[in-house]
Amino acid sequence: MNEKPLTEKINDLKVLYVEDEASIRDAVTELLSRRVDNLFVAKNGMEGLEVFEKEHPEIVITDIRMPQMDGLQMSRRIKEINPGVKVIVTSAYSDSTYFIDAIEIGINEYVLKPVSRNKLFEALYKCADNIYIQRNATKQFETISRLHQAIEHSQSMVIITDRNQKIEYLNPRFTEITGYKFNEVVADAPLVDFDTLCMMDTNPDFQQLIDNNSNWRGEYTIRHKNGDLVWLYGSLSPVTDIKGHVSSYVLVGEDISEIKQMAATLADKEDKLRNLIEKLGEGIGIIDLTFDFVFCNAAMNEIFEEEKLVDRNLSAFVASPKEMNEIISIARKLKIGEKQQLDVGIVTAGESVRYVSITFTPQLNDTGAVTGIFCIFKDISRIRELIEELEAARDAAEKAYETIEEKNMQLNDTNAKLQESEKKLSELNAILMEYIKATGK
Repeated sequence: MNEKPLTEKINDLKVLYVEDEASIRDAVTELLSRRVDNLFVAKNGMEGLEVFEKEHPEIVITDIRMPQMDGLQMSRRIKEINPGVKVIVTSAYSDSTYFIDAIEIGINEYVLKPVSRNKLFEALYKCADNIYIQRNATKQFETISRLHQAIEHSQSMVIITDRNQKIEYLNPRFTEITGYKFNEVVADAPLVDFDTLCMMDTNPDFQQLIDNNSNWRGEYTIRHKNGDLVWLYGSLSPVTDIKGHVSSYVLVGEDISEIKQMAATLADKEDKLRNLIEKLGEGIGIIDLTFDFVFCNAAMNEIFEEEKLVDRNLSAFVASPKEMNEIISIARKLKIGEKQQLDVGIVTAGESVRYVSITFTPQLNDTGAVTGIFCIFKDISRIRELIEELEAARDAAEKAYETIEEKNMQLNDTNAKLQESEKKLSELNAILMEYIKATGK
C-alpha cells in the first residue's frame, strides 16, 4: 500500500461511521471529519443501515457490539446490498469468533480498540486505494469493452499479430473482406499466414515498417481466399510494451476495391473523352472569370497559333476593345443552362487576322456556383471570305443585270423605230404601185 500523509483528504468518497458509545463516537467523528468531506454518522446498526440505503457510502466504519443490530449483522446486510462496499470493523474484543464471522461476511479491515489514529487512517486509506483501483479497473474494462465492440462492429478490417507477425485476432469484417473464417487463420496451423495474406512481396512498405518499427498509412492489397486481389486503405502500426519493445502489430484496412474500380473506369472514360476533345476540329477551351484560359485542346493552339495558350488572357487576342466588351457583357449576363454565341475577330500569336465564332456555356462546380465559361471556338475565316466573295459576285451580277436591262430598253427603242420605218416604207411602196398602175409606167 502507498504511504499516505495523515493530512490527505478523501474528497470524493462517502464514509459512514457507526458507533453506539457517544464519547468514542464524538472523538472518532471529530478525527474523521478532518480527513473526510462526506462523512455520515449513525448510533447503531439499524440506524446505520437506514443511512446506508439513503446515502450509499463507499466505506463503512463500524463497531461490533451495538443495540438493536450489531455491526456484523449490519455489515452482512450492507454486503448483500452492495458487495463492493469496504467495511472497517472496530472492536475491543479479540475473540476469534468475531474474526471468523468477519471473514465470512467479507470485512475488509479490522481495527482493535482503543482505536489508534494511525491504524484507523491506514485502514481507511487502504480501502480508499482499493476503491480507486477498482474504479480505474472498471473504467479500463469499460473502455476496453467499448473498443472491442467498436472493433467487432467496425466496417474496417482489423488484424492483430504478435511481434513475430503470427495472427492473434481478426474482427468479423476480416471474414467479409477476405473470405477466411476466424479459426482458419487464428490457429496453430493456419490456412494462410500474415506474410502470404498481406503479400509482403508486393507490399514492401510493410516489411520496411516491421524492420524500422515505424507507422505506415496508405493503400495496399491482400489476397482473398478465392485468389482475387482486394484493395484496402488503412494503416499498419507497431504496439510497444512499457519498456518500448514491440509486442504486436495492428493492421487496419477499409475495402476500397469498388472505389479503385470506379476510379479506373472514370480514368479510362476521362482519357477517352480527352482524346476525343483533342482530336476535334473545333477548338475547346475553358476560361475563368478573369478570361484566362485554364484548358485548351490541340485545335485551340492551331486556331490561335500559340503552343502554350493556358494562362493567356482572351483579351490579348480579340481584335478590338469593342468586341472584348461584348464578350464581357455576355459572360456577365450568362445564366445557368444558357448558351450564347458571338462572332469576333482575333489576331493570332503569329499576327494572322482570323474570325472565330464562340459559343459560351457557364461551367459549374459541385455546389452549382459558376467558376468559369466553357467555350467552343470555330474558325470561320474561310467562311467569311466565301461570303465576301459571294457578296461581290452578287453585286457584279446585279450590275450586269442592270446593264442588260438598259440594253434591252435601248433595243426595244430601236425595234420600235425599225417597225415605224418598215411601216412608212410599206406605205411608200403602196403609193408607188398605185402610180405605176395609173401612169402605165
